[in-house]
Amino acid sequence: MGPELFVAYRRSSTPGKGLSREVQWRSIEAYIRRIDGELIASYEDVGSATYTLKGLARAQPNLAHALDHARRRRATIVAAEGPYGRCLMTAWLMTV
Repeated sequence: MGPELFVAYRRSSTPGKGLSREVQWRSIEAYIRRIDGELIASYEDVGSATYTLKGLARAQPNLAHALDHARRRRATIVAAEGPYGRCLMTAWLMTV
């Protein structure tokens, strides 16, 4: 059995709000390294978050791609803490 597989997801909106893209990436990389995992893909959206299924495809198309990729490869999605994780959890709950 190989290492645990991960798909990374980052989202940034207004500059100066939330975690920067670089901070998110360092956090995600550090976590995957710490547990000896393997990053198989990375997705990113720029813009406002949405919390409705209808708005998800328009506002965060790459989140849907990340969820699909993770599902197909039986990988875990990883996101930095903050509103990005909350948005990711909302999207995941809408797809199960």
